[in-house]
Order: sequence, then structure tokens, then C-alpha cells
Amino acid sequence: MNTFADGLFIIFSDYELIYNLHRNIYYQTFCGFFTIQTTKIISRHTLVKFRGKIGPEGSELIFKSTLTIAKKIGLLKENVEKVITDTTAIEKT
Repeated sequence: MNTFADGLFIIFSDYELIYNLHRNIYYQTFCGFFTIQTTKIISRHTLVKFRGKIGPEGSELIFKSTLTIAKKIGLLKENVEKVITDTTAIEKT
């Protein structure tokens, strides 16, 4: 996945991401596909395994990289102090 797709990975639950990726051309374009994908792109189970392998530290690294790139290309101000994210896909403690 490209960096923008990594951002989707952080924002959405596994189900929401895969459901929309298979059905929404804008998601596909956002994730780097140049043509409409009509066949299965990825299984939700694969994404669950991936999240399990990278763990919280890997998710945090992807999130920080996404913020760095968003700042670099002007989508986020350099001096931003707080970022609000949807945490439905993050395990609550």
C-alpha cells in the first residue's frame, strides 16, 4: 500500500476498509490503483493478520509517517498540536 492507503488503514476498521475498497473507485484511486478493480483486492483476514504482525508499534509508525507526509505536502499545518482520529479499530484498554 502507498502512504495514503496506510492512512486509511489507521482510520477505518478492517471490515469498513475492505468493504469500501472493493466497492468505491475513489478508495481504489486513493490507494494507488490506476484502473477500476472488479475482482477481490484483499481479504479482511489478511488485513487482520497484518495488523497483528505489526502490532501497536507498527500502527503508530504508519500513523506518524502519514502525519509527516501530510505536513510535507501541505495537508496539515506544521505547528498542529493535536490530531483527532477515529479509534473504532484500536483496542481499548
